[in-house]
Amino acid sequence: MTTQTKILIALSAALTLSLAVSAIWSSRKISELERRAEDAAITAEKLEHEAVEAEKRAAEYIQKIEFLEAKAAEIRTETRRQDEKLTKAATNVRDARRNVERTRGTRQTSTDERGLCEELAAVGHGCQ
Repeated sequence: MTTQTKILIALSAALTLSLAVSAIWSSRKISELERRAEDAAITAEKLEHEAVEAEKRAAEYIQKIEFLEAKAAEIRTETRRQDEKLTKAATNVRDARRNVERTRGTRQTSTDERGLCEELAAVGHGCQ
């Protein structure tokens, strides 16, 4: 065997070895990437499921908010109505108090006939 043949055999052995190492390394890298891709797919499924659940909860909250806003509007309407009643009642009370004060300030007169005749006589008009 000549030196040239030995060199060619050594080069082909080195080339074969480097191809084998490269194939093993590529296989491991591909396996690792496949595992990562599977993990990413599982994570994506979980996140999608969580997103669907979050959307359901959000829809429930939206319904609750709409319900509570409607209730708040009803309460505001009822409050306005009651405020109007209270204002009217306060006005009536104020008017009644004013009438009582005005009545207290007037002098009571005798309503019987004799008392009326006496008052007319005092002013110069007699009863007939």
